[in-house]
Amino acid sequence: MKKIATKVLTIVAACAAMVFASCAQPSTSGSGAGAGENDDKVVLGLSAMDGWGKYEISDKSETGFTMKSTGEQKENDCGGADITFGTAKKVTFKVTNNATEECWVQVIIKKDGEDGSGSRITSAKLDGVDVTGDITWGVNTTIAAGASKNFELVLTGTDADKFVFSLNSNADSLKKTSGNVTISEAYMYK
Repeated sequence: MKKIATKVLTIVAACAAMVFASCAQPSTSGSGAGAGENDDKVVLGLSAMDGWGKYEISDKSETGFTMKSTGEQKENDCGGADITFGTAKKVTFKVTNNATEECWVQVIIKKDGEDGSGSRITSAKLDGVDVTGDITWGVNTTIAAGASKNFELVLTGTDADKFVFSLNSNADSLKKTSGNVTISEAYMYK
């Protein structure tokens, strides 16, 4: 009888230890923390970024790259990467202007080959401020020399497959010659 009591106490003590251990660090999985919390954060996968003959791309990693103008750009020049976004609901990244003059940048996350822009961006924030106006053809902004901006793009659908990035290729920025930006801290949230 004493052996059975000892085994029962051992089992009870083990169960109590498991309960205390699970209470010490609560799980966020399934807690609704998603869409911005770290439990659903994955790297964007930018090591596939290509300049499409329009830009020099270097320092590629899963979370960023550096893009440089190789001279004056033409209107609507862009580079991109094939990325399967799947169920991603949001994409975040930082853009730093390494150049000596203000730059213009634009980003679109889209379904390639679809009529129109194919954009899957439904809303956006720059440095935490809602972007107003038409984002049908992407989210664009200017960034002062040496400054950075944080992008947050909310997505819809499950078929986005292309990350497209432009530097100094709108009508007002075509003559800029020191285009040089670094994209970093790029993640998507599933």
